[in-house]
Amino acid sequence: LLDVATPTDVAEFGVVLRLESFDGVVVGPALPIGAVLAPWVRGHLPRECPLAVGPIGVVCGSASPIAARQLEQLRSECPQIEVIAVPPASDGAPLHPSFARDVAAAAAVRRPSWGATVIVGGETAAAVLGDAPRRVCGQVSLLSMPWSTDLDGGDLVVTKAGAFGGADSLVQAVRALGG
Repeated sequence: LLDVATPTDVAEFGVVLRLESFDGVVVGPALPIGAVLAPWVRGHLPRECPLAVGPIGVVCGSASPIAARQLEQLRSECPQIEVIAVPPASDGAPLHPSFARDVAAAAAVRRPSWGATVIVGGETAAAVLGDAPRRVCGQVSLLSMPWSTDLDGGDLVVTKAGAFGGADSLVQAVRALGG
């Protein structure tokens, strides 16, 4: 059982396990698991997230207090970013699933003009993206936010769990896309 503290340590840990012919089970977030598996997957290593060609939009169907803080910081630091979001839950109660559909419907009108979309919340991602296959290409920085494209390499999307990350996570994701 090991606790790896920094992103650099995670990458080094993955290389060491490969060199030592590690035979075991790795559990945890996607980042350490990816670091362990990356040396075995030649030619399919995660790529850096490309810069958006055009405006960036954020679609948030999460009403978690964490998502609300992230949206507040995003609006403060990156006012040029268009945001489509549900209002934060006042009592912490979960939102009705129809909220994700409503946000997705609003996003469907705006997304064609965006060069990239950041989607916050799993139900929201499902509602916005539908069931069309996507190619997961890597993650934004070391934030454990996957980025993907459609199978033709277009429609750049970053997804993030609603109740995940620090207050600056959305700002970091948008900046990684060039915003």
